[in-house]
Amino acid sequence: AAVANGSSIAFVAEYQGRRCAFLGDAHAPVVQQALGRMARERGEEPLRLDAVKVSHNGSDGNTTTLLLQKLACRNFLISTNGNVFKHPDDAAIARIVKHAAPARLYFIYLSDYNRKWADTALQRQGNFQAVFPREGTEGIELDLLAAQ
Repeated sequence: AAVANGSSIAFVAEYQGRRCAFLGDAHAPVVQQALGRMARERGEEPLRLDAVKVSHNGSDGNTTTLLLQKLACRNFLISTNGNVFKHPDDAAIARIVKHAAPARLYFIYLSDYNRKWADTALQRQGNFQAVFPREGTEGIELDLLAAQ
C-alpha cells in the first residue's frame, strides 16, 4: 500500500507484434484498469501479452486474480531472489499458475528461497514450468521474437 510503490512506472512494450508488460511495483487496481482499457481499445479481452514482468516481484497484493483475468499470457518474469521480502509469494505464484496454465515462470535468480519452484513434481502437479539461470549465474534471456 506504500505510495512510493504505487507511484511506480508500468508500461506495455510492443515490438514486431510481441508485447511485454513491465509492471514495476504498481498497485493492482491501477494496472487492472489500464490493461482493461487497452484490451477494450484493441478489441481483445483479455489482453494478449507475450510476457509479464510481475508487479512488486510477485507480492501477494500486487498479483491478484482480477489482474490476471485481464491478461492472456503464459510467460511471467520474476526479478528477485526473495532473500529480503520473501517474494514471490506462494499465493501469487499459485494464482499465476492457475490462470495461465501451462504457465512458464522465468526467475532471474536461483536462490534458497525460490528453489522450491524448481521441483519437477510440483511443476507437473501445477501444470507450469519454472526456468532458472544455470547454477552459479544470475540473469536469464527470453527471446520473445523466437518464442512460439
